[in-house]
Amino acid sequence: MSIDAHHVSTWYGKPPLKRLEVDLHARNGADRPRWLFVPRSVGTTSAGGVNGVTVYEMPGWLWEIEGSGGGWAVKLSPHSELTLQRLPISSWDPELPASVILPAALADDITIGGVPLTRFVGADRTTEGHHDARIDRMKTKVAAFAQTEKNPDGLPKEATLAFVRREDVPVTVSIGRNPGSWPRSFAGLLGRKISLEGTALESKEGPVLSQGDRQIWIETAGGWQSGTRVRVSGIVTERYDRPVFVEKAGEPVKAGVPVSKGTDLKKASHRFVIANATWTPID
Repeated sequence: MSIDAHHVSTWYGKPPLKRLEVDLHARNGADRPRWLFVPRSVGTTSAGGVNGVTVYEMPGWLWEIEGSGGGWAVKLSPHSELTLQRLPISSWDPELPASVILPAALADDITIGGVPLTRFVGADRTTEGHHDARIDRMKTKVAAFAQTEKNPDGLPKEATLAFVRREDVPVTVSIGRNPGSWPRSFAGLLGRKISLEGTALESKEGPVLSQGDRQIWIETAGGWQSGTRVRVSGIVTERYDRPVFVEKAGEPVKAGVPVSKGTDLKKASHRFVIANATWTPID
């Protein structure tokens, strides 16, 4: 099995929590199905406790295993490929290093308290062919096992995760410090807290964070120092408040952003903003 991962973005929670989003690509070159397991966090040790499992519908099923020993699991058919986009991985390191090791694992089977994972839903669905799957767009299929519910095999409230014929496959993930570390689009991040690095700028419409040819408006208190490198954290919002207008010959020049005739003015007035923003200068 070949596995690689690309860092997409970092969200900063209550220190020292950080949530990395990675795009992970896996290809099963074996002649038999294999489970791929990716832990929910890096930089921590775990006793392997599990207190819940949720199954998500995609091409096949994605299993979210909750608890101190939790992670993400998917069963790949022979010669199938899968890209899991925006896979969330927590990091508890005080400061993010230039790269982290994602301790992925392969296995012929995964068990909870000695019970095969697939028995909790009474079905075994593998991912076949070549597919991309967005984590934040999946729909819940079934809650397979929950700590507060009686399960069919009488497992304890916190069961142990184990693997049959486990093979460790550590994956190095470089933490981006360039325009590529910004999300491809802010549309899927509305209402969520993110953290970005870039250059502080001023515009007629307010403070702007810029990185390469990308930019996003910032809602912040005073003290924004144009031209400095900063790290900004806040909530992604969208607004339709840019002062756009259709410029007409012979009319006085208006204040705002001129657009061509036939432009949808509402769409043209749209912008993404990081609201409730806090920022700190960086080297």
